Amino acid sequence: MEDKFELIYRMQHELNCIIGKDTINDPNKLDWLFGYAYQISDEARELEKCCLTKWWVEEYKKGGKLFETVLDKNNAKVEAIDVLHFLMSVFHLLDMTPDEIVSIYKLKHQKNIDRQKNKYSIAGKTEDDNLDIIDKIT
Repeated sequence: MEDKFELIYRMQHELNCIIGKDTINDPNKLDWLFGYAYQISDEARELEKCCLTKWWVEEYKKGGKLFETVLDKNNAKVEAIDVLHFLMSVFHLLDMTPDEIVSIYKLKHQKNIDRQKNKYSIAGKTEDDNLDIIDKIT
């Protein structure tokens, strides 16, 4: 039986094929990576617009907290799904299966837990920070 993550993965591929971008089988699909990455950031900006970011508006003057007050939660949910649409497509472009996504996610999740336990600081971050994870990707 297909789990929910696999269902979303498959549904996104179906949509991409309808649009005309076979994100799994097209031999030139990596040429599209920048465009999909750009669209993720564009959708993330739309998600940001669901939050209070201006201190000169009434919502702020009435006690709203900058970057913490969500102005439209339902629209935020829709924008988050838009981010997921493009992110799933990127997984396709990179030939990542649902199993590989979960496997790498678990490695990165543990890395982030370890960072927090070790008082992670941007001053200590280097480009080599994720090499141990990269080395484990088959």
